[in-house]
Amino acid sequence: MRPTEALSRPRLAAEADRRVKPSDFKVVMLVDSSELSRIMYNALSRDFSIARVLVEEDVSPLVLIRKRVKRLGLMRTIGQVMFVAFNRVVSRLSRCRIAALKRHYELSDAAIPAEKVVMVESVNDEESIALLRQIEPDAVVVNGTRIISERVLAATNAVFLNTHVGITPRYRGVHGCYWALVCNDRSNCGVTVHLVDRGVDT
Repeated sequence: MRPTEALSRPRLAAEADRRVKPSDFKVVMLVDSSELSRIMYNALSRDFSIARVLVEEDVSPLVLIRKRVKRLGLMRTIGQVMFVAFNRVVSRLSRCRIAALKRHYELSDAAIPAEKVVMVESVNDEESIALLRQIEPDAVVVNGTRIISERVLAATNAVFLNTHVGITPRYRGVHGCYWALVCNDRSNCGVTVHLVDRGVDT
């Protein structure tokens, strides 16, 4: 061992002692009401202190369809609706496999404790901004919400983290893993965890 190594080890130990423990790291979640959001909460809450979970109210399917028709056109929207219906059928047929995967990876979709939940019409509401300013989290974990506005991002100095079920930028949209497998591109079937900033998918 070189003398410099012997001297540096106590310093490294002191640095490690000063690091923030996961349990001291304050997290707020901005999520939808999906099973995946519950799984994420239960997994994160094992190691981190989750101060609040802001759950965005579901948008009416009719409202979503109207917006998509306006933006994408009737035929593309019909195709998307048919794909969503197909996906629901496949999910029901795959219940046993999904349950086995949950057991194998020890995933829990138990309800988020009521005292942690704040229901909001939109994560971009004034109520969401006020809560972020009040709590001052270290990190904000996002899942399944609409696009986060600049005002929400500016409400706190916290890091915003989003998960995307697909490898960006190659596979965007909500079924990225499915399309990777359809294209026989298994190396790009996965999950992207990325920082949220003022750009969309930047």
